[in-house]
Amino acid sequence: NYDPKVRLYTCALDRELNSDAYILPGLGDAGDRIYGTK
Repeated sequence: NYDPKVRLYTCALDRELNSDAYILPGLGDAGDRIYGTK
């Protein structure tokens, strides 16, 4: 069954952050991606 009010997020653990606390390799700011602020 599908409920459009339910959001499902999946993830994996990455081992490294750069000096700006961005996940490497290349995801960028995960919070901005989830909340659409950029």
